[in-house]
Amino acid sequence: MQKCAKFQTSNASGKLRTSPSECSCSKKSLYCNQRNLRKVPLLLPQNVQELDLSGNKLHIMQKSDFPELRNLDTL
Repeated sequence: MQKCAKFQTSNASGKLRTSPSECSCSKKSLYCNQRNLRKVPLLLPQNVQELDLSGNKLHIMQKSDFPELRNLDTL
């Protein structure tokens, strides 16, 4: 796994969406596990297919936390 500096996309409005600095990645997977996160990271890359948020302090997740993630297969 590596830091995801190049794992980024733009949405329809042209807003850059890049992986959060506390996450690492591998191809189309984003690993934000064991980071003591209390909220789902903002502006996740749209092309992410797998998102690992395990081992964090997330109590509630809503569909609105994952806007425009049409390729997301695994959470």
